[in-house]
Amino acid sequence: MIKLLEERVNLRTLIIAIIFIFTGVSLVYAEPSNQEIDSLLDSLGGTIFTAGLFVIFWDFFGRRALLDEVLEKTRITREIDESGLIHIGDAFNMFDDQFKSYLRSTNSLDIFFRYGQTWRNYYRSELEYLSKKQDAKIRVILPNPENDALLKEIASRMNNKEAENVREKILATTNFFRGLVSNKMDQESVLIYYCNQSPLFSYYVFDNKTVYSLYSHAKEKKRVPTFVCDANGFLYSFIKDDFKTILKDDTTIKVE
Repeated sequence: MIKLLEERVNLRTLIIAIIFIFTGVSLVYAEPSNQEIDSLLDSLGGTIFTAGLFVIFWDFFGRRALLDEVLEKTRITREIDESGLIHIGDAFNMFDDQFKSYLRSTNSLDIFFRYGQTWRNYYRSELEYLSKKQDAKIRVILPNPENDALLKEIASRMNNKEAENVREKILATTNFFRGLVSNKMDQESVLIYYCNQSPLFSYYVFDNKTVYSLYSHAKEKKRVPTFVCDANGFLYSFIKDDFKTILKDDTTIKVE
């Protein structure tokens, strides 16, 4: 139906353009007896002829180029909408307010990172607030501090970091999350796991949002792209599935 309509519009446009061109040519070659009228017809005919050519050019080139651009932008908009991406920035701290809001409004939190020393200290009050909720569920996956090869791999990606230093930071993060439930009866509200995989990026999954941040291949600290995604997109589903996959891995260990 749409294609037929486009064909009709193109045919109508072409007919109008031909009429313009024919009329323009007729006026230019008309030979009235009055010189002033002859000049006027030449000018008017040239304008109409040019308008006819412009209509043809616009229909076959300009309009289609514009339509292609609109369709391309529409496609990009649709893909972003399907992904669930709602924010993107070049630094994690750009979303500080949103992150605090997510931590206080969610009932569940899944985390996968190297050790997140700066992150956990900065959001300590929000994490403590979350852990005190009756139905709170926090799950944290960390690299296995007993896997020397894994620690060396992580350390090699970081500036001035030795494997033992990475181990100490992982254990410190373990104790931090353990401390969130030290005075609670429900020890299952905060679960810690060790995996034997090096995190390729860090992520934080809430009830209906996820935030993930890339790691740089440079050893020095850099601002890194950070993405915030809604639960209705495929990026959220990808992160959720990735977390489940790591948990189901036979080498993943639950920390008691």
